Amino acid sequence: MTIKWPREKQYIENQTYNNDNLDLSVELHELREFSEELKVLFSCIEKKVATTEVLRVEAYKISEALNLNRQEEYQDLMIGYVCSLSLSSDPTLANWEYVKQVSHNSWYIENYLFDIIMYGIDNHYCKECSFIALAVNAFGALSSNNLPSKFDRINQARNNNIAYWNREENKLEQLWWGLRNSELAYEEEKIIFRVLFQLDKRKFIELISSCPNPFFIESLLWTVGLDIKYESWADIAISAPSTFNEDGSWCKSSILPLLLVSAYRSINNASESIPRYNPEQKLIIETKDYIAKLVKAVVLLLSKRDDSTSLLLRWSIWLMRNILIQKEGNESDLFSSSYLDSVIIDEIGRVLQESARRLWSLPPVDLVSWEEWCYKALLSRYLWKGYDISINVNIFVEPWEISIESWEEIKSNTLKSNITMFMNQKNSIPMSAYSFSYPISQQSNPDEIWRNTWINLQSVKDIVEIGYPTDDNHDMYTESTTANKILLSFLYLGIGILDYLYDESNKISNNSGRLLYQELLEACNEMREINYFIDREEINAIFTHLVVRRIIWEGLSENDSLFTECSSPTINEIFSKVSNDIVEVWRLIQIFITNKIELERISCVLKEANIDLKKLDEDMKILTALDASRYPYDSGVINNILLSNP
Repeated sequence: MTIKWPREKQYIENQTYNNDNLDLSVELHELREFSEELKVLFSCIEKKVATTEVLRVEAYKISEALNLNRQEEYQDLMIGYVCSLSLSSDPTLANWEYVKQVSHNSWYIENYLFDIIMYGIDNHYCKECSFIALAVNAFGALSSNNLPSKFDRINQARNNNIAYWNREENKLEQLWWGLRNSELAYEEEKIIFRVLFQLDKRKFIELISSCPNPFFIESLLWTVGLDIKYESWADIAISAPSTFNEDGSWCKSSILPLLLVSAYRSINNASESIPRYNPEQKLIIETKDYIAKLVKAVVLLLSKRDDSTSLLLRWSIWLMRNILIQKEGNESDLFSSSYLDSVIIDEIGRVLQESARRLWSLPPVDLVSWEEWCYKALLSRYLWKGYDISINVNIFVEPWEISIESWEEIKSNTLKSNITMFMNQKNSIPMSAYSFSYPISQQSNPDEIWRNTWINLQSVKDIVEIGYPTDDNHDMYTESTTANKILLSFLYLGIGILDYLYDESNKISNNSGRLLYQELLEACNEMREINYFIDREEINAIFTHLVVRRIIWEGLSENDSLFTECSSPTINEIFSKVSNDIVEVWRLIQIFITNKIELERISCVLKEANIDLKKLDEDMKILTALDASRYPYDSGVINNILLSNP
C-alpha cells in the first residue's frame, strides 16, 4: 500500500475536477512558438523596471496581435513564462528579486511559477543548473541574513528567531515542541527551493544540514510540502544526517526532530474530521487502523537509519513526557491526547524488540532532569509490555532517597522539579506513580521496598512538621510545602504498587498487598498528624483512595482475595479514625455513591463502624443551614441508605 498523509489522501479524494481556465502544458507549448514576438516582453523583464501592470499591458498587446487568449490569467501565464526564461539565462539574486516582486502582484504567477519553471526544465528550454545555482545562492544569502524581506515585520521575525535560539539553553526540548510561536519567515523564496528539492534532493538536504538556524530549516521543510506529501517527508527522513550519537547524546542537528514533529502532526490529522460527539464506531476503527499503518511506516523507515536506535528512543522519551503530564488520559480513546503517543511508543518498542536492539545500558549523558524521569517511565512501560529488558528496580525509588542534608543539592532539586511537572495532579493518581510502581510490584518484596524508603524519608517529614532551617520564615514554610509534595508523591507511588499487586491476584502478591496496604494507611495517618495545614485536601484524597479500595476489593474473589472481612485493618478500624468528623464521613459516603458501591453495602459498612446515620443527617442539616456552599448536603442519600437496610 502506498503511504499517504491524511491531508494528502484527502486532497486526492477531493480533486474531482480541475477548475483552472488554462491548460498549462498546452498554453506553454503554444507560447514556445512565439519567441520573436515575446522579445519585447523579455526586454521589459530584463530591465527590471516595469511593474506587473505594465507587463500585463505588453502581454495583452502580444495576445491581441497574435489573436491569442486575452484573459488576464493568460497574460499572467505569458509573463510567468518569460520570467522563467529570464531566470534560466540570468540566475542572479537581483533578477530573482525582480521576478519575486512581479509574482507578488499576481496570484496566478505566484501560484503557478513553480509549474511553469518545471515544465520548462522538463522540456529543455530552461536550464536545470541555473535554478540549482540560484537556489544555492539564495540559501547562502538567507543564511547570512543578506537577502532581506521587503516586509519589516518578516525581517524583525527573522532577527528575533535567531536571537531567541542563541540564548535558548534547552534547544532539543524546543525542537520537540515544534519551535512554538515561530513564524515561517522565509516563504518568499519558496518557489526556488521547491524547484531545488524537485531537481536535486541530495543538494537540498546538504544545504539544510549545514544550517544552524532551525527556523530557516523549518520554513524550508514546509516549503517542500512535508505535511501534504509523505514521499517528500520520507526522502528527507532517510537521508538526513545523524542526529544522535551511538550513546544517545544529541549531535545538535535540528532536521530529524523537526521531521518527527511534522510526522506526528500529519498523523494526528487523521482524526480531525471525525465528530467528537457520538461518532460511528466503524469510522473509529478505520481511523485507528489507518493511524497504525502510518505509525508503522514511519517507525519502519526510521529504523533503517544508522542512528535509528538512539533516534527512536529519544523521540519515545519526549512522547512519554506527553503521556505522563496528562491529568486524565485513556490511551485507547482515539480522541485522547495520549492515544497517538502511546501508539508510536509501543510500535517503537516492538521494532526494537524484533530487531534485538536494546536500550542503552546507561541513559545518555545529556538528558535533562525531566528526560531522565521519562526514560525510567519508558523502561517501565516496555517491561510492562513484556519486552526483554533488564532493569535495576532501585532506579525507581532512588529519586526519593534524599535527606535534609541533601535538600539543596542537585538530586533533591531534580526530584522537586519532576514532581511539580509530573505528579502535581489533585485528587487523582498521577501517571508517573503507575509508571514507576510497576517494576517495584514485580519484585518479591514490594511492600518492603516501599516501607524502607518511607522510613528513610524521616528528615523530609521533619521539614513538613517543623519547617526547613532558614532565617526567612516565608522560605521555611515554602520548603515545608515542597517536602509535603514529595511525601504525597511517594504515597501515590505506593498506591500504584498496590493496584498492580491487586491485578496480579496470587497468594504472594496478596500477602504483599495486605502488608503494603497497612503501611500506606499508617503513613497516611502519620501525614495527618505531622501536617497541620499544608494540602490537607490532598492527604484526605489519598485516605479516600485507600478506603474505597478496601471496601471494593474486600471479598470480590473467593480465592486469594486481597482483603477479607477480618483483614487488618478492618473497615471498622479505618472508620474509627474519622467517625467523629461528620463532614469527612459524609464525603466518604458521597465517594462510595460515585464509585457505585451498593447502598446495602454502604449501610453495613457504616453500621459496623457505629456511625449513627440519623444523627449524621441532623448534624449535616444544621451545618448546611449555616453555610450551604461550604457544606453541601443531600439528605435524600442518607434516607436511601437507611431504607436499603432497615
